[in-house]
Amino acid sequence: MISALALWVCCGVGAAFGEPSGWLYRAWLTDDGLPDNCVTGVAQTGDGYLWVGTRGGLLRFNGVDFTAMPVPDVPGVLNRVVRMMMLDRAGRMWLEMDRGPVVCLGPEGARAYGQKEGLPDLRVAAMAEDREGGVWIAFSNRLCRIKDGRCKIFKEAEGFARGGGNPSLARDARGEVWFTNGLRVGVCRDGASLEKGPVRIAAAVSSGLWICEGNRILKQIEGRAPEEHGFLPEKAEVRVMMDDPSGALWIGTAASGLFRLKDGVLESVPTSHQEVDCLTEDRMGNIWAGTNGGGLNQIRPRTVALIGRDEGLPSESVRSVCEDAGGGLWTICQNGMLARNRAGSWAVLTPDDGWLGESATCVEADRLGGVWIGTRNAGVHYLRDGEWQSWGRGSGLASNFVRSVLVAGNGDVWVATDGPRRLQQIRDGKPQTLAMPGEVRPIRAMAETADGTVWIGTSDGQVLRVSGRKLIREPADPESNPGSVRSLHATPDGSLWIGYAGFGIGRLKDGKYARITANEGLMDDYVSQMITDDRGSMWIAGNHGLFQVRLSEMIDVAEGRAERVRSRVFGRGEGLAGLQPS
Repeated sequence: MISALALWVCCGVGAAFGEPSGWLYRAWLTDDGLPDNCVTGVAQTGDGYLWVGTRGGLLRFNGVDFTAMPVPDVPGVLNRVVRMMMLDRAGRMWLEMDRGPVVCLGPEGARAYGQKEGLPDLRVAAMAEDREGGVWIAFSNRLCRIKDGRCKIFKEAEGFARGGGNPSLARDARGEVWFTNGLRVGVCRDGASLEKGPVRIAAAVSSGLWICEGNRILKQIEGRAPEEHGFLPEKAEVRVMMDDPSGALWIGTAASGLFRLKDGVLESVPTSHQEVDCLTEDRMGNIWAGTNGGGLNQIRPRTVALIGRDEGLPSESVRSVCEDAGGGLWTICQNGMLARNRAGSWAVLTPDDGWLGESATCVEADRLGGVWIGTRNAGVHYLRDGEWQSWGRGSGLASNFVRSVLVAGNGDVWVATDGPRRLQQIRDGKPQTLAMPGEVRPIRAMAETADGTVWIGTSDGQVLRVSGRKLIREPADPESNPGSVRSLHATPDGSLWIGYAGFGIGRLKDGKYARITANEGLMDDYVSQMITDDRGSMWIAGNHGLFQVRLSEMIDVAEGRAERVRSRVFGRGEGLAGLQPS
């Protein structure tokens, strides 16, 4: 069992974890269906779809495909260019169209607001909705409020008309709409001016207002003095800000990219383009950023870190990994080198460390603090408290080519060799050979079930159990031979799980066998590695990468109570793309 907070996977092809950020982005561009890479607005509607405004028109996005959503034929709309977009609480979409009116799209249809309704012939700078459902629209020198289809203009709003330009609006947690216009910030009720110097504002989820003044980040609560929370890099020009439910402030800039401020710590978040014009958060907690040239970006926490040469490993490709009793990590690379990690630093073992083996094949830790290492041409070695022991042909081992090692719960060590193919048990330092049931192909996997039974799986699909001093074939699936066994894993309920090459996962418990494949929801039928954590999940690595399923769902399908499992895939969106586990 492992903690769900740390999972180690051996990858046959490595890629260094060179991105220092704890965040990942995925970008959708014109090649993915966007009509234009300049995204001016993004919002999630009640049905779960994302609506995306671009200079090439309005679209709806289901996470895979973009669908064009033409703006209805209303007077004054001259083209499809969406310059700004806002979703109100009633589910209506407010669009500022290029060289045209503000259009409201709702269940009752579309309505345009332009010069005929009293709006100035100026470009919209910002939009926000108040608690009464009124929509405030800021222009360079005046404010407008639209409520129940009627438009009211505030030409001489104190603290706004006398500002220095660059206006923005934000609705706070109480439903108050705040404004800034260059040198002043105020509340859109009586036009009272509060402070000087802000550039951009955003409402805080809890209460108050976030203010970016130059490169200073302040938080303003009405009736209190502003509090300083951090600083942006010099010359960072803020375009958009958004507060998420965790209290983190997201800041998109004109040329410096995306930033996140949480608990006074400012971090740069990678995006496909440095000009970020709009932000929203979906119901799953993903951040969506619209860029001016880099398309639509989905921002997610990095859940997978790749460890390779840049972190000190001698190779990008790892074939075996284990954690010792002291928390140290041991790896065998594809080139046969043995490395360990202590206190975050990797070191390759050499003869100076007492390591005389060559071309290591596998590594396994025991409960006493020791580590067992199998090799291709030098037998098996054991390291504990700085002392080495070795077994080879001269000390009773059947072959110096060790393919796999298992440390059993009682302390016995099981060693599978090639040339000849044998299974041996090392007890009290003495190897003993078990009788084979006829011809056996290479032993790729071993596991011990909850009752203490040791099982082995072979490359020709045989599953065998240890009984006394011999191996007994267990005809798992009487109807077919599923083929090569790549991995075995035992769970506390007494189940033995069998990972096949191309035939999914088998389950053997109390003499009953069942098999689960892609037809039942597995992401991959090629299963190289399996492990369960202490939170009820089974982690599976196969030809197509890493995925996770609930162990309870696997059992329900195996016992006929359900028809499918759900696979959660860890791929490009989590920082693990194009890698095939060993």
